[in-house]
Amino acid sequence: MKKIFTAGQFPANEHGEYSPAGITPAEYLEKMYSNIEEGELCIAKDADDEGAVYVTAAALSDAAEVCRYTVDASKADAAEIARKEQKLFDACKVLAALCVEEKDAMTIVKSAVEAAANADGLRFADAVVRAQRIEKLLRLGAPEVIIAGERHCFAEELALNAIASSCEAIEKKDFSCLQDA
Repeated sequence: MKKIFTAGQFPANEHGEYSPAGITPAEYLEKMYSNIEEGELCIAKDADDEGAVYVTAAALSDAAEVCRYTVDASKADAAEIARKEQKLFDACKVLAALCVEEKDAMTIVKSAVEAAANADGLRFADAVVRAQRIEKLLRLGAPEVIIAGERHCFAEELALNAIASSCEAIEKKDFSCLQDA
C-alpha cells in the first residue's frame, strides 16, 4: 500500500477532528515529507462545496482526489522551507498592518514570494496565491485557526515548489490503484 499524506496523520483535537491549531508549519512539512516514497509524494486533497480542490483531506475516504507528485527527496529540507514560510508570513503581517491598498499588497506579496521561491517551480503560482490569501486574512483579522490552516497550505506549496517536478491527479474512483501499489 502506498503512503498517502492526509491531515488525519496529526493528533485529533478534543472533538476528534484534525485542527491546524498547535501544529507548526515545520511539523506539518516533516509529516508531509515522511510520506515520500520512491521519489513520489501522494497527498489526499479535499474539495469545497463548489468542488474546488484546495486542502489536505482528513482521510483518504474524505478526498476528492489524490495528487501524486514526482519529487526530488534530496531537496526535502523542512527546516529551510519553514524558515522561508516564517519570513514571508512575517512580511505579510507587516504589510497587513500598513493598510496598503489590496492591489498594491498583492503585487508586493508576489514580489516577496518570487524572491524566496523558484519562479519556474511546479507550484509557484499557487504559493503566490496562498501568500496573498494570508496577507488578506491578516488584514481582515481572521481567527488564528484559519490563519494556521492557510499557513500549512502555504508551506506545502513552498515545499512542492522546491521538490516537485510533476503532478498527476488521481480521481476518487481510481484510488484503488494507489492502495494496491
